[in-house]
Amino acid sequence: MKKQRRRVERLWKAWHGRLGMYGWDIRRTYHEGDFITQDGLPSGPAVAVTSVDWRYKHGSIAWNLVEVAKLDDERLEYCVVHEIMHVWLHEMRTRGLDHEERVATELAWAFLRTQLAAR
Repeated sequence: MKKQRRRVERLWKAWHGRLGMYGWDIRRTYHEGDFITQDGLPSGPAVAVTSVDWRYKHGSIAWNLVEVAKLDDERLEYCVVHEIMHVWLHEMRTRGLDHEERVATELAWAFLRTQLAAR
């Protein structure tokens, strides 16, 4: 599981600055399988769950390392960017998680395509 944690951290460091996360305090936790979310619910087979208190620029991303191990590097990079998008979008959640999820997905792919074009 140490290897999986290092994979996430390497990508976090690569994208943290690119996406302007310097003013945020984002705690990352690592779990060897499913875990209980802050809402008291089982995480299920999710790769990660993000919780945010946007008023104070605090958040946490809980990573399921069993699920992380199933991903190739490209898909894990997408997941890291996707979870960062949840940090940015959380305060707009009044429209519901479904809308936030779709926008986080679209933005993550947009940022990844921009980065790939620059390489």
